[in-house]
Amino acid sequence: MHIRKLYHQYLSVIIVLLGIGVVPNINAASNVFVNYNKSDNLIQNTVTDIVEDKNGFIWFSTFEGLSRFDGYEFKNYPPSYTLPNSIPAGFIKKLQLDSEGQLWVATVNGLAKYNTLSDDFTVFDKNNSDLKSNEIYTLSINRNGQLLVATDENLYLYEQYSKRFLPFIVGGENLPREIKFILSEDDKTWIGSLGHGVYLLDHSTNILYDLKKITLGILILTRITSSISKR
Repeated sequence: MHIRKLYHQYLSVIIVLLGIGVVPNINAASNVFVNYNKSDNLIQNTVTDIVEDKNGFIWFSTFEGLSRFDGYEFKNYPPSYTLPNSIPAGFIKKLQLDSEGQLWVATVNGLAKYNTLSDDFTVFDKNNSDLKSNEIYTLSINRNGQLLVATDENLYLYEQYSKRFLPFIVGGENLPREIKFILSEDDKTWIGSLGHGVYLLDHSTNILYDLKKITLGILILTRITSSISKR
């Protein structure tokens, strides 16, 4: 009887301490960080992007190539000037999975699409496609699941059926150069550039707006309205 009373008292104390966070919850997950680098066969130590594909592989892009991790070891895909189905030379800026789960790799010397069956890459550049520049700044997926490709001079829409990169046509403002980020929503697309500000594309009208000009216009209108109201 005495033992049972002590047990219940002890259990009550543990519950109270758990409630105030003094005793760690035994069911709480513990975070364990593991560092992988070149000594573990990662192709290079500066990682620029990470994605997980539909098969569970983790892809790491770096300044010197691409690594694929299966949970146990890395397989590397170095760039090559001589092998036609390798990724282009130069560092990788962005990895993107399309709506079908295919991996696209944006580099400073072209765009590469990973071929799962042959375990190699198809490369698109200004010499064999509609792209007018080899430097790919970023990749994204629009609201219809289509691949968007931004180079240092334009934005392209990849047409799956024809395998072509079509220049993105909008009204209003011209597309900025050096597009760095694209976020597509149901009714609009946000476009962030390198040194040229943020742009907003209205899907209902296909009109592109420069937010710098809109902000400036609102500021001027506010000042004019304020000045009139004080008279």
